[in-house]
Amino acid sequence: MPKSKIRLTLEEKKRLVFALHELQSRGEKIPEEITELFHERKLIWPIAKNGYFIRRDGHLFEPYEQQRLFIEAEQRFTIFRGGRGSGKSGSGAQKALSKIKDGWSGAVINPIFSDFIDSTWQEFKQWLPWDMVVPAHRHRVNDEWIPNKPFRMAFMNGAFVICKGLKNPESARGPNINWAWYDEGRNDPTGLAWKNLISSVRVGHNPQAWCTTTPVGISHWLYEFFEEGVVGDDVIELLKSLGLEMSDLTASFHGSIEDNKDNLDPMFYVSILSSYPSGYLRDREVYGEYADAGGKIGDARWFDDKILDEVLPNQEKILRYWDLAATEKKQAKDDPDEMVGTLLSKHRASMKEEPDFMIQDQICGYWGDEKAIEVIANVARSDGPYIPVWVEQEPGASGKITVAAVKEYFSRFPELQSHDVKGLDVKKVGDRVLAANLLWFSVASEGRMYMKKSSWNKETLKQIDGFTQIAHDDRVTSVTNGMYILNPYRIWKKMPFVTV
Repeated sequence: MPKSKIRLTLEEKKRLVFALHELQSRGEKIPEEITELFHERKLIWPIAKNGYFIRRDGHLFEPYEQQRLFIEAEQRFTIFRGGRGSGKSGSGAQKALSKIKDGWSGAVINPIFSDFIDSTWQEFKQWLPWDMVVPAHRHRVNDEWIPNKPFRMAFMNGAFVICKGLKNPESARGPNINWAWYDEGRNDPTGLAWKNLISSVRVGHNPQAWCTTTPVGISHWLYEFFEEGVVGDDVIELLKSLGLEMSDLTASFHGSIEDNKDNLDPMFYVSILSSYPSGYLRDREVYGEYADAGGKIGDARWFDDKILDEVLPNQEKILRYWDLAATEKKQAKDDPDEMVGTLLSKHRASMKEEPDFMIQDQICGYWGDEKAIEVIANVARSDGPYIPVWVEQEPGASGKITVAAVKEYFSRFPELQSHDVKGLDVKKVGDRVLAANLLWFSVASEGRMYMKKSSWNKETLKQIDGFTQIAHDDRVTSVTNGMYILNPYRIWKKMPFVTV
């Protein structure tokens, strides 16, 4: 006997859907026959004539070929790998929205929750059709709303989306869903979280999981699974028995900033290219290629005509940063690291110009904890008053104690009390290689980094030229951390969204 159809006005349909979604957003179970009706419903979604969702600022998604193929791919597992500005996150959002529109529930996950907040969520919410979100959840469109824990987004057609980061791989497990978008899978070092996640992708029409990421090296599971097809022999045999191949299970798509540059702010495009002047980081971060670390990325020739007898004019800011790698605890090694104090300055004639930077001085040596504090104090006296003193603050209580000890010592002497002593949590700087490249190797390659001529230049240039193939790089790292304070790259996180 055929199902009878109830004829409702559009307004009545909207009210019915609203009521059902309010129940769903509160965790109430909706009968299956009702959810099936949701899948059949056709609400008004903000879709352009080309078939893609419109960003809430009116921007149209105009994909290049690899983006289009990725979004349309039918394989169970797909990856879109690309460098910065390649449009990978926009592609992931479009694929998710096509599933949501059809009424299928899923998950949007980033292995690191802070990255989910700063990157994945910021991109996803730009493309979300907020009129299709249940009213109780629409406040999340406001920039003032910042997620502090996992949450659900419910839609007017019955679909919901789990949004979260991962504390550990086990937290990737969840309810049965139809799809999952795994953003920046490179930050899942073992792939265990991915495996836990895809075990939940199992219901509805054509369940799919996809990853959008900047790649890392060929030893990473992303390369092994998506590019090499490394799976168990039993999986290969099972596919064969079904008349299928690995290409029926997985697919890989690739883009770079070059493919997407017509959709980017020209200065963003220039800044990305200049931030990665050479080496494996350019291959990864610009071109979206798998590339292993290990090659040298520094070049002493950047300073061939940049070592000056005098300090640059138009000094805007100055500080002394201390890398405490040679504290007594670390000197137990036969080949200890140096303690390095870098005097670093920023110079600019006008705000219309890009700033120049100068390494005015480096003090390097091997001292125990108590002697180290005396050295910091004596150098501060030599530098003169009012120059801020920044000290490496390692994770945990010991780092805070070190900073507190320096502050207490300075408080004993009137001539030192004009120096503002602060600690830098080195975890915030992140990976030393990526940070060096972003913060000052890119600047040096553009000819905007200088040194004041002195006896320490030779060893510092040696470390720059050998980075990352040398045993000690304390002088490079000291400059990196100082530049993080002086000219932090975290400002780029606040740039307008330019991905497509």
